[in-house]
Amino acid sequence: MARVREGVARLDDSLQYAEALGNGDALTLQVAQLPQRGDDRWIGLPAKPGTPIPPGRLSLIVHMPEPVDFTQPALAGLLIDEWVEVVPNASETTGVVFQYNQPDSVAPQAILVAAHPNPVAQAFWTIPWLQQVLRETISLVHMRAVTPDLLDETSHYLPAAYFAFNAENHTVSTDFFKERP
Repeated sequence: MARVREGVARLDDSLQYAEALGNGDALTLQVAQLPQRGDDRWIGLPAKPGTPIPPGRLSLIVHMPEPVDFTQPALAGLLIDEWVEVVPNASETTGVVFQYNQPDSVAPQAILVAAHPNPVAQAFWTIPWLQQVLRETISLVHMRAVTPDLLDETSHYLPAAYFAFNAENHTVSTDFFKERP
């Protein structure tokens, strides 16, 4: 853990320096687990097959170079590092939920068919041209939009087909009165 935990790395460095000086200090780790029960195994060991992992255990790894008398009322220590790890169960029941919109069996209410503004000069569409078509379409929708109260007695004829008409030929329009050659 000294490679990934800063506090443990400092302890490890101190113990290596002590070992290099030859003063007798060495890493002496002991394991403890709370709450203490006589028949419990240490939670860090591999689980026995068919035995569930007991919940709510605290594992301690303690460096004790000298024996400690736990019957004494005063006990002091130095906390080097702490972290929480959850021991996974041998198997888990999981689920995945997908939320999606139910397919509608309704035909589209509008389809925008756009004609290329200048197919001779350029045979393909560009983003600015598509944006201009959408802007013009939205402005025409706002011009032609009416509410039912404005229609009065003609509202019973709706829905009806509406055709754009532009006498100056600035946009695509339908002229039912023009004679055919």
